[in-house]
Amino acid sequence: MTNTQHPIRLNRLNDIFSKYLLGSEERKNYTLNFLNTTLDLSDEDMFSDLTFADKEKIPQLPDGKATILDILATTNTSTKINIEVQVCKDRYMAERALYYWSRVYGSQLQKKESYDKLNKVISIILMEKIHYSDIKKLNRSDRWIAYLAKKTSDHDRKELTEMDSILKDVAESEDKFVSNLQLWRQYEAKEKAIKDEQSHLLTARLDGIEEGIAKGRAEGRIEGKAENQQATAQRLLQLGLDCKIVAAGTGLSLEEVEVLSKGLKP
Repeated sequence: MTNTQHPIRLNRLNDIFSKYLLGSEERKNYTLNFLNTTLDLSDEDMFSDLTFADKEKIPQLPDGKATILDILATTNTSTKINIEVQVCKDRYMAERALYYWSRVYGSQLQKKESYDKLNKVISIILMEKIHYSDIKKLNRSDRWIAYLAKKTSDHDRKELTEMDSILKDVAESEDKFVSNLQLWRQYEAKEKAIKDEQSHLLTARLDGIEEGIAKGRAEGRIEGKAENQQATAQRLLQLGLDCKIVAAGTGLSLEEVEVLSKGLKP
């Protein structure tokens, strides 16, 4: 039985699952295929092997922000690969991705090593949104992304497994993940954390909208009151009342009434 028949709706961008699938020595053939196809590498440029690094190996900068990576690996060509999963919206996603990339790139050199020792660093950010019109027209570089996408239907995902043998193997390996009680509990805890974060963000957004509406109404009332005061003052001035009397009767300052009075004179 493959994952498309599971009664649950598996979120393949849950980082517990993504690390199980793409961050494991046991399944590094998936990671290699993901990299080679997603990056659309030619035969002579394809990665043939990789080793996974402990994310803690990136040294912490003194008094600097901690760098927590999802998946970090080094290929047979010494290229550094960082794969990140981002489910919740982040307005600073570009800056965050650049910071993570720079931390991996800058962590390569030891003291007294020259800059020619620096190797290429590739960062891949997996996000929720992907759009396609026909699953059968996807080229090989897009199939993995479509397979992992949350919005891809079970029917389309099954077609992808029929188009690509490695994705068929991936689908079968998902059964092992779902049936692993320890992994599944970690997965569910992460799903709850994601939903909680999304709920907090939505609540903050709605609170901001309500606060803006209330502020707008209050400003509208203040502006409306001022307009009414000025209109009343103009009518009283047109009746020939003294500026001091008009000011006392409308609540406007004497200076404001005098300005209105000058504006009425031909």
